Amino acid sequence: MTNLIARLSLTDWIALGSLLAAVVAAIFAVRVDVFGRRSRARDIRPQPRVRWVAPGYVRLGFYNVGGPAVHALWVGAGKPKLPGKPSLFAAYATFDGHTNEYVDFVETNLGPLPEESQVAEVSSAESLILVAQDVDGRWWDCLKDRAISTPVKKYVASQLATQHLDAFAERVYKEGRLG
Repeated sequence: MTNLIARLSLTDWIALGSLLAAVVAAIFAVRVDVFGRRSRARDIRPQPRVRWVAPGYVRLGFYNVGGPAVHALWVGAGKPKLPGKPSLFAAYATFDGHTNEYVDFVETNLGPLPEESQVAEVSSAESLILVAQDVDGRWWDCLKDRAISTPVKKYVASQLATQHLDAFAERVYKEGRLG
């Protein structure tokens, strides 16, 4: 090993040094790129929040502490304004980024909850799904605060199915403009 080091010329040492510097620069460039993408995702991620405007039945307002939401879909369960069984509701919205003012939205009553639903006995109102699309086209589950890796329709369908509400899927897609 010592013999090999002794045989290296100045040009060889410069080449080795340049190679080492290039490897270190590439590692840092990758780390900066990853950090930059994470920072951008954090900056543009929509974070709408729900406020129950009228306790006892479904009427809600939204505000957004994150980036703009190109499309947002809320699905919730609650008591309708008129006496009746707890029902499933859906609302579609778009939001500007970083707004702290509540915006009231009209929610659509999709019908009474089936008996087998896990939320059929809801006492007032409960958010079940809140998904929003950022300006780059990526969808986020805003209740779980994470990106959605599957197509949004498939994701919404799976969320409805876990609550035994899959019979409402087509109406939720229509209300949420999911095509």
